[in-house]
Amino acid sequence: MSFLSASISKLETSKSQMQQINVDRIHLDPMNDTLYPRFDPENCEEDRDLIESIREAGLLQPLCVRRHEQLPDEHIVIAGHRRLQACKVVGIKKVECLILSAATEEDKITLKMDLVLSNRTRDRSNPAIQAKEVAYLENLMRNLKKINPEHFKGLTIRSIVANELGISQRTVASVEKINNNLDPATYKAFIEGDLTQKQALIKADEAMVAGGKKKAKRLEGKASNDTDLTARQIELGEIYIEDVQRCTCSPDSTDKGQGVEEQYLHIFEELEAKILDNPKLLLCKEIQDAIRILKQAICTQAKISATA
Repeated sequence: MSFLSASISKLETSKSQMQQINVDRIHLDPMNDTLYPRFDPENCEEDRDLIESIREAGLLQPLCVRRHEQLPDEHIVIAGHRRLQACKVVGIKKVECLILSAATEEDKITLKMDLVLSNRTRDRSNPAIQAKEVAYLENLMRNLKKINPEHFKGLTIRSIVANELGISQRTVASVEKINNNLDPATYKAFIEGDLTQKQALIKADEAMVAGGKKKAKRLEGKASNDTDLTARQIELGEIYIEDVQRCTCSPDSTDKGQGVEEQYLHIFEELEAKILDNPKLLLCKEIQDAIRILKQAICTQAKISATA
């Protein structure tokens, strides 16, 4: 069990209570409709079936909710958005709820992530939904890492997301490429299903190539105007992480040896954080050497993984 699953389990057992709550005092989480298809019984047979099931047998599984941060005595759904809406259609006034309490900022972030994690049984073959889930979880995990970096010791955000969603790290890497490189219009077309995942990846590759050319031109101009930094030093600082990710996410690589690669990536994340806090570290020869050595190590390990 990952630290995230363990944290949620702890909240469900030690910081929870069961209570009947009026449906008018339970709010849907707006992020649910952003991540997943809206409740639509007119056009969705599954939603119609859920309404009939609740009409005949009642609500068999309690909703999971958290307390509303602004409205006293009101709650926000964590798991059970479709069930709540079906109950309202049927005319049920009160529903059984498991109320999870968040005493710390870490708990609050964890409960927000449970919006996705509570949907573990959901079909994740839809690439658009998968892309939104990955982006949502990674953003929250970056915030969580700032609060409690110990949870991430020896791990990367990518590896945790892959584990929690039950997909491979290579799949997460492909999703990240789409999330991070498509322009808004192209990304919208992908999310709405007008662009397949394969087409989106091709567009992302094209955007990365175009972006690389623009970056090279910008670096040349920056180096000529900055007497303290050479073009090579600037380049190392701005693109070494991209090189590492490209190396370890090669379509030809396998999951073998990934543990070693992930350790190297973790070192890179720590180094990147230090450089972001103090960019002048790039002027240090030892930092440049560390970057070069780590890049070589990861490239070597990726080749080993690909041929193992």
